[in-house]
Amino acid sequence: MLTTIENRDYSNENFSDIEVMPEKLGRVRFTDCRFNSLSFLDTVLDGTVFENCSFDFTRIGGKLNHCAFLNCSFRYANLLGAEFDGCKMTGSNLAELTNPGYLISGGDWSYTEIAKLAIKKHDLGSVNFTGANLFECRFEGCRLGGVRFDNAVVNRMSLKNSDIAGTSFAFVNMGQIDFKGCTADLDFAVAFTRAHGIKV
Repeated sequence: MLTTIENRDYSNENFSDIEVMPEKLGRVRFTDCRFNSLSFLDTVLDGTVFENCSFDFTRIGGKLNHCAFLNCSFRYANLLGAEFDGCKMTGSNLAELTNPGYLISGGDWSYTEIAKLAIKKHDLGSVNFTGANLFECRFEGCRLGGVRFDNAVVNRMSLKNSDIAGTSFAFVNMGQIDFKGCTADLDFAVAFTRAHGIKV
């Protein structure tokens, strides 16, 4: 069995039938590949790129370092314990997970589909959620300075008790967000009052 795959490109391959993934996937690019029902719990993903790939019913855990999942599907995947550190997730769908208990530390999550993700007391770094659908997500007690929610769909989102100084909410319906107990700055206070029709 291969323990490491590095500096390789794969396209239109089905890996769903293999028994065990390699221990490390470093600087590998996968395009239009399928990894359905596989376990990545013992696989180190470092700089790996997945484009238009399927991870349906897959189990992914541990730390994913500066990986890219572009327009990927995660239907009924289990991401409990996974930490996406500096990853690019543009266009991926993570709204139908069986367990969305993952962490986000920075990276580009623009135009992703995310639902019911709950993260508490965590520094999200300068993550970019521009244009994302964040249905019923809860980032509570978190440090959100530098986070961009511009143009995001924020239905029933909670940021309770979070530090939102330096957070960007351009073109967002802030009436859909629970800001109870948040720490903010003057720029947010002005934007919030204007969004609610209050003259400053």
